[in-house]
Amino acid sequence: MTRVLINVSGTLYASGIELALKKNGNFRTAVLRSGDPEQVVTACREQGAEVLLLGVTPMPGFTVRERRELIARLRRELPACRLVLIVDDSVSEDVNEDVKTLKQTGVIDAFLFTSAANFSYLSAILQSI
Repeated sequence: MTRVLINVSGTLYASGIELALKKNGNFRTAVLRSGDPEQVVTACREQGAEVLLLGVTPMPGFTVRERRELIARLRRELPACRLVLIVDDSVSEDVNEDVKTLKQTGVIDAFLFTSAANFSYLSAILQSI
């Protein structure tokens, strides 16, 4: 079973992702709703996360800039953890481009532009990395 830590801001969104992963894949999941980097790093360690699913939103703690800083720290401290960004495709085009660039430059392992309807696709993506 792949251990996945879900770190997105919305309770319903997090629950939908968690349900889809449990239903559609071989995943053991945990959810952390805090955007505090210290809590995210600690949770990754404690959960033994193999994949960290990071939501990107305009909300404090979840912005592209804050996620980029967190990712740099995670790469230093937990280099084996695969990092996946999930972004609502209705967020600004600038955010979408920033996320694409993070993947193109090897900063993250994968990204997904999604809406609540695409959770099954998310499960397939995580199984493939």
